Order: sequence, then C-alpha cells, then structure tokens
Amino acid sequence: MRKLNLAIFLFILICSDVIAQNALYVSPNGNDHLSGSLLNPLQTIDSALVISRKQHIHTIYLRKGTYYNVNLKITKADSNLLISGYKKEQAVLYGGMPFTSFEKKDGLLIISLLQKKGATDFQMILVNGSWRQRSRLPRSGSYRCLNEFKVKMVPLASGGGLERKPTTEELSQLKYMPADIAQWKKDVKNAEISLLNQWSESYAGVDAVDTIAQVIKLNYPLIAPPGSLGHKEYVVWNTREGLTQGGQWYWDKLLNKIFYRELPGETVQEIIVPTQRNIITFEKGAEKVRLKGFSLCAAANKLQNENFACSGIDPAIEGSQLRNISLEELSILQTNGSAIRLQGNNINVTGLHIRNCGGGGIYINGKNITITNCVIDSMGKIFKGATGIQGSAQKVLITNCTISNTPYSGICLAIDSGVIRDCIIKHAMTDLLDGGAIYGNSHHTSVLHNYIVGNNDNRFTTGIYFDELSNDCSAQNNIVVNTGVPIHINIANSIIYSNNIFVDKQTQTINSGGSSAVLLDGNIFVAPKIQFNGPSVFDKQIDTLKLEPKNRKSANPTGITSFQNNCLFSMSADNVKLPRTDKKALSGTIVKNINAKNMSATILNLLNDKEVIRCINNSKLGLTSKKLEEIELLIR
Repeated sequence: MRKLNLAIFLFILICSDVIAQNALYVSPNGNDHLSGSLLNPLQTIDSALVISRKQHIHTIYLRKGTYYNVNLKITKADSNLLISGYKKEQAVLYGGMPFTSFEKKDGLLIISLLQKKGATDFQMILVNGSWRQRSRLPRSGSYRCLNEFKVKMVPLASGGGLERKPTTEELSQLKYMPADIAQWKKDVKNAEISLLNQWSESYAGVDAVDTIAQVIKLNYPLIAPPGSLGHKEYVVWNTREGLTQGGQWYWDKLLNKIFYRELPGETVQEIIVPTQRNIITFEKGAEKVRLKGFSLCAAANKLQNENFACSGIDPAIEGSQLRNISLEELSILQTNGSAIRLQGNNINVTGLHIRNCGGGGIYINGKNITITNCVIDSMGKIFKGATGIQGSAQKVLITNCTISNTPYSGICLAIDSGVIRDCIIKHAMTDLLDGGAIYGNSHHTSVLHNYIVGNNDNRFTTGIYFDELSNDCSAQNNIVVNTGVPIHINIANSIIYSNNIFVDKQTQTINSGGSSAVLLDGNIFVAPKIQFNGPSVFDKQIDTLKLEPKNRKSANPTGITSFQNNCLFSMSADNVKLPRTDKKALSGTIVKNINAKNMSATILNLLNDKEVIRCINNSKLGLTSKKLEEIELLIR
C-alpha cells in the first residue's frame, strides 16, 4: 500500500510539474519519458519539439553537454518558438556521430561506419576535437590538366556567362597526364577532384577513368570547363595512395570504412564523423522562431556542385520561404559545409561566432535582412569558393562584423538598398580572383566606416568593388590597407568614393573601367606608385559588347567625372598617374612625395608628415591618435 501511495504521489508530482511549466528542458542525461521540467529533463530536442507543439509550450532550454546526430525540423507549427541554451551552459549540437573504438591494421586506425552504404557524403572528420586533412595528391601543389577551352567571358551588361555555352562533355571530362594518374588510378571510385576557376572552385567525384582517351570522367558537370580562362590546376582527394602523412584519413566508400593515420605520439580517444546534411532545417513557411545561445558542429555535405561562392554547399542551418527568424549568439564551428543559408523576409542574425567551415559563413536571400556583431573566421577549409557573407537581398544592414581569412570575397552581395557599416575585413581572396573584401552588383547601397586589410603577400586583391550594373552606390570613411587594388569599379554608374584612406606598401591601382559618373573626392591615397585605370582601357571594347538596351547607360564610359580635394602621397610625383579628366575636376587635389621609410610602415608612421595630418583632419574621417593605434594593431 505504501508503494502504491508513493507511485501515486510521484505521478501527481510529474503531472503537476507538466501543468505548471512554461518551458521544456533538454539534457543529454535526460529521459524522453520524463516531463521535460528543469528537474526532469528530456533527452532529445526532437521529443521536446513534439511536446511543445501538443502543449503549446513555446520555450525549449538546452542544458550543457553534447547532442549527437542532431537533425531538427522546424515547421509552421513552431511559430513563436524559442530554442535557447540554458543560462550560460554550453550545449553543443553535432550533426555527426562519435566513434571511440577502432580496429588497427598496418599502422592505420579503421572505423567501420554504421550508416548504409552511400548514405551521406562527408569531406571532414574531427579527431580528438580537431580538424584532420583528407588524403591528397599531389602531396603539395597541384596537377595540371590538358584541357583547352578558349572561350571568352561576356560581361553581365551584355547577358553574362561564356560566349558559347559549354557542352556537358566539356564540363565533365578532365584530360590528364599519364604520369599524374599513375599514383591513384586503382582507387577511382573513391577519388574526388577540385579545380580552381577564376572566381569559383569546381568540385566533383570521379565516375571513371578512360586510360585510352586519357580522360577522367566526373560524376556531374563542373561549374566551369577545365582549362577555361587558362585555369588548369587540380587536386585529387580521398584515395588510399594519397594517405602519406600522419593526421590524414580517407573514406573507402565501397567498404564504408574510414582509414586514419595517427600523428606521431597521438592517442586517439574519439573520432566524430558527420552524418546529417543539416543540423537545423526551417521548413517552408516557418515563422517567428528564435535560436539563441548554443553551438553547432560537424554537419555533413552531399557531394554536389558548389555553385558560385559556395552557395550550393549544404549548411548547418537551412531554410527557405521564412518570416521573422532570429539567430542570436550561436557558435557554428568545424562543420563540413557552410554555416547558414536562409531565404525569406525579416531575418535577424546577431552575435554569431562562425569558424573553421568547409564552406562559407552566412548565405542570405530575401528582404529586410540584418546581420550584426558577428565574427566569421577561416572559411573554405574544403571548398575554395567560400565567402564570409553572400547572397542577394533588398533592404540589408550589415554592421559591426569581423570577417577574416576567406578564400574568395569577404562580403559578396547583390544588394538593393543596403548599408555595410563598421565592419573589419581581413585577408579576403586568399585563393581566388575577381572578387573583393566587399564586392557585388549593388544598387542604392552605402559602404561606411569599414576597416579592410589585405594579405600582405604581394598578391593583388581588391578592397571595395562595385561590379557590373551597380548604380547609385557610395563608399565613405573607409580605411583600406595593402590590397593593391583598393577601388575597383566595373561597368557601373553613379558611384562615389569620398573621405576614405587607401594605403599600400606596393603599387596601388584604382580601376573604373567601362563606368560613368564616378566621383572620387576627399580621399587620401598612399603608395610608392599610384595609378588610375579609367574607361580608356574599355573604350574599344564597349561597342563590341552587344549590350542590352537597358544597360547601355550603365556602360557609358565617362569614367571619373570628379576628383577633387584628394591627397596623393607617393615616393615621387612621377609615380602618380592621375585620372584622365579635365582640370576643373582635379581642383583641390595635391600630390606630395613622402619618405620611403614611411612607405614601408603603416598608417601610424604617416603621422610624422604634417601634410598627411592636415589631409586626415580635412577628410572628416574623425580619426584620433587612439583610433589610429587601434587600426595599427588590426593591420599587424
């Protein structure tokens, strides 16, 4: 009787707990048969979602710990939902599974995977919590294909793309040198190939090798034909023969086993293998949902076409046709694909930390998008088309974000009515070309008070780049250091650069090809050699572009129509090539020599020159000595 009374008491206690609670709690140590209260947490977030829908509880708290193999689906039924870390506890959601026991043979650790053959592709694993490189051939550098594709690119203003559409065969066959393939031709079905293009990377699996025709047949068409625009370098990944160093691994897809070569002295305790293409998916029509204060890690990626700027790569968080979605104070770390890809209206992303992704950072499409106070670092660890922020949107605000170490552009957007303000962008375009720290086809967009720092590797990159058909845009009060090409304007109209500082240790080039109504006023240019390339470079080409009628004005090459009150500091007046424009347009502009020692240093050293100080004071940049010291630290 006493036992029966105790059972009844516990049942009443649990029931009253359910009735009274206004939030559900989840813990890795919980149990899905409990109530989901703080004292009786559930074990899985999926169970919490089911209960929240039935009982109309709109808050789910995640207690500290690790949650594996997570694949949440948030639907229309989850309107007004908050999923949040509990207080300051660290909850980590893995899109993968941990393995702690291994077979060992021939000096390799072997993991037999549990999922069905060919289930989910992946290009990364975590060993003891750290990223490990896949097997690679050649060991360093790259092979060179024999493909020739001598077809020119057509500007966007005249339709865009290649002059001739490539055939499927041209996009999916790579001609090789026999000596290169000899190292791995026995492991064809496991091999994957990456090939850098001008502003993107192609990545595909190998379907077969025709040793008679000396052709590698890929399992789907690449973004661009091998050999296009002269790009022929490629790398072979994931072969047994490429497993030559400690810390490398490869996945035998036929055996469904991972082979890992340990680092010297390494004791492997855990290997995490990605299994889920997304960790959190917002299904179409989801709205009024907040995610806050937890971490996501190790989502997978299906082997697929990267598309431009890695926009085709699977993200850890994905959703389309959304409204009123807010991501706050999340960390997305060490994931196979990209971090976020969302499409919809009224999307807010704030306080995120995104690091070490195989793809890119934040991909957005829609209207009324806000991205604030985010840190995005070390993108493209696998896919070299990766950017920090990319997409196409209307009414966009990006502010107080720090973006660093991206193989393609830092921010790459087609914006209509946008503001990019108070951001720090360091070391963009480490691998690819024809992009920029801030780059895009923009309209009615302002780029304000940003600090941009180049790669310091003698490789010309681009600072602020308004590309084809951009119009009514401005870049004001920015500081751009060591990019080589701080300003690039291509077939654009009504573009203003004013009150900026541009400093380069080597030659500084300002391009305004094929553009009209360009104003460069009140800027400071500092470099050993400064040259302006205006529309004259494109004069002879404009008539041959066959522009669409609506784009003819945008490509009218009037070039720089105002160049007033600029200060140019160089090692010699002979090293300054001013824009080709009339004298009235050059009013107030001064050209002055400075000491070569100052040229090899950075902005702080320029304060030794009174003329520089005067220009800085007149530039309305509002720079103090303290602010300049902060900039100096960023540059270092």
